[in-house]
Amino acid sequence: MNERARVFLPVERPSLWRKLAVATWDPPLDPSIYGTIDIEADNLLAWIVRERARTGERVTVTHAVVRALGVMLRDHPSLHCCVRRGKLYQRTSVDIFCQVAVPAEDEGAHVQAADLSGAKLMGVEDLDVADIARRLGESATRIRKRDDPMLATTKRTMSWMPSWLARPVMRTTAWLADQAGLDLRRLGVPRDPFGSGMVSSVGGLGLSQGFAPLFPLGLCPFVIVVGAVEKRPVVRDDRVVVAPVLTLCATLDHRVIDGLQAAQMARSIRTLLTQPSLLEIAA
Repeated sequence: MNERARVFLPVERPSLWRKLAVATWDPPLDPSIYGTIDIEADNLLAWIVRERARTGERVTVTHAVVRALGVMLRDHPSLHCCVRRGKLYQRTSVDIFCQVAVPAEDEGAHVQAADLSGAKLMGVEDLDVADIARRLGESATRIRKRDDPMLATTKRTMSWMPSWLARPVMRTTAWLADQAGLDLRRLGVPRDPFGSGMVSSVGGLGLSQGFAPLFPLGLCPFVIVVGAVEKRPVVRDDRVVVAPVLTLCATLDHRVIDGLQAAQMARSIRTLLTQPSLLEIAA
């Protein structure tokens, strides 16, 4: 066995997500920019407790972030765009794709066998946080029970497709659906599968922050990663106190969102999450 063969060993039974990722990305040449914001979460956590009691839904910080993105993009349409055929296009509906971790079917399987899928919530600008919690919970349950038709179709296709064929097929399909605008739903390809942006939560994994890559076979220009709320020292009235802090990490498509727009985006989200009554839908 040569030196290279000893260093690089093939991964046995990689997950669907791993096969999709390998087939999708080239070495880094993308226009991604990155940023984080820390948000004092006292008011947000108290509001979530009230919303749980009021609605009976298991509302979480992630649901509040999704709702905040819906309000922010509704109020700042210049941030609500996508790139198609080399031109910027304005979106008309705020649809947020929420990533869902899917454990391996075999509990004893290698960690690489775990999958990553997700659900797109449509019209988030018109949904209250309880609606978001309920719809995402229902979708996540179907996905984790392997009862999601789209995930099943994708998995069947990728199971027989050799790695060398996956990349050209996926890129051609994405171009036909996203850039040419063809309706390929009969072939199991959803229209605009990732919507206006993505949200992924790593708080449940015990992580306070992390960055996720933009998925190039789609039209969404940002990914927001929601970390765990942690107690940290903060300054209030020139005094250092301990308070719960939420960190949001963003990966942004520089073709759509530049530094000025990113700052506008951050200010809006901070305001909404520190004053969560602004997330409520007027009766």
